[in-house]
Amino acid sequence: MMESDALDHACLCGKQFPLRGALKNHQRGCQRAKKRLSWALTKAKEAWTPRKRMRAKGPEPEHDGHQAFGLAGSDVDCGADVSGL
Repeated sequence: MMESDALDHACLCGKQFPLRGALKNHQRGCQRAKKRLSWALTKAKEAWTPRKRMRAKGPEPEHDGHQAFGLAGSDVDCGADVSGL
């Protein structure tokens, strides 16, 4: 094993381990990694909940596709040729 490969497994808390098994064992009880994962999952849920509610309300009125990105009514052209679709 080369010296640069000696500590190639790292936890989210910053600790490094020479073997993947040692890392996995550490991750099961690592509170910092668990808190970070919990925070990320909460943020993802906050981002998806409004979208899920909009889908549950029913079909949206047809639009040109720019509304989803806040570009409705702007002069932005994506350059995609959709005439053949």
